[in-house]
Amino acid sequence: HTYETAYLCFDVSLLDEHDHQQCNPHLAINRFGVLGIHRNDLIEPTSMSIRDAVKHTLNEHGHTLPTDATIRVLTLPRFFGYTFNPVSFYTITHKNDTLYAMLSDITNTPWGERHTYVHMASEANSSDASFVGFTHDKTFHVSPFMPMELEYQWAFSHAPLSQTIRIHIYEKHHATHSDHALASDFDSHRTPESKQLKFNAAFKLNKMPFSHQTKWKTVMLFAFLPIKVIVRIYWHALLLWIKRVPFFKHPKHTHHVITYRERKEDT
Repeated sequence: HTYETAYLCFDVSLLDEHDHQQCNPHLAINRFGVLGIHRNDLIEPTSMSIRDAVKHTLNEHGHTLPTDATIRVLTLPRFFGYTFNPVSFYTITHKNDTLYAMLSDITNTPWGERHTYVHMASEANSSDASFVGFTHDKTFHVSPFMPMELEYQWAFSHAPLSQTIRIHIYEKHHATHSDHALASDFDSHRTPESKQLKFNAAFKLNKMPFSHQTKWKTVMLFAFLPIKVIVRIYWHALLLWIKRVPFFKHPKHTHHVITYRERKEDT
C-alpha cells in the first residue's frame, strides 16, 4: 500500500526558542492553530527542551551529545490542534554536518506508550554513499500481530533534497550477526536468504521550503491526515484479524501467543 503524507522537518531551536512567533509566523507552536507542532507530541521527557531530552536519551544509552550538535526533527504536524504520530525521527549532526546519531521515537496503539531507539553512526552495521544502516533487536511492543522476537533493520538516506527511510523486520531466529543486510539491500529490496521478512515499510520524502503557500497547500491536502492514519491502522488490523493472524498480547501482561483455536475452546 502507498499513501501520500506530509511531514515537518525543523531544527529543534524552533521549539526551544522562547519567541516562537518570531521563529516562524506561519506555524502554531505549543498552541492551537490550523497547522502546528507541540512539545508534548515529541521525545520524552516532555518537561525538558527537545535538545535536553535528546541529550538525556543519549546519556541513558551511554552516549553524549556534542556541544556543537545540530538536531533536526522529522514528524507529523498537528492539524487544527490534533495529531497522531506513530514515529518521529531525530537527526543529530556535528562537525560540518557529519552524521552523529539517528533517533527513532515510536508510539504504539492503543497503549499510548513511547520508546526511542538510538542509532549511533559509529555503530552502523552498513553504509555507502547513499544510505547508512542499523540493526537491532525489537524491544518495544507495537503491533499485537507481531511477536517480540524480531530483528529491526533501518536504512536512512542522506541526500540533500530528499530523504528515504526504510525499515525491514525479520524473524529473529532466522537472523545471524554474520549476515546483516547491507544498506544497498534496502535500496534494491533484496532479502537475505537466511532471513524471513515479516514486515517492511519506506518513507520517501521530498523537501520543500515552508512558506505561507506551502502551509495552506498542506492544510488543504492533509487536514484529515491524523484521522486517516488511525483509520488505516485499525482497518489493516481488522483485515489481519479476519485472516486469523496470530495475536500477541502486550508483553507486560503475557508472553503467550493467543490463537483463534484457543479462543474458541475457551468459550
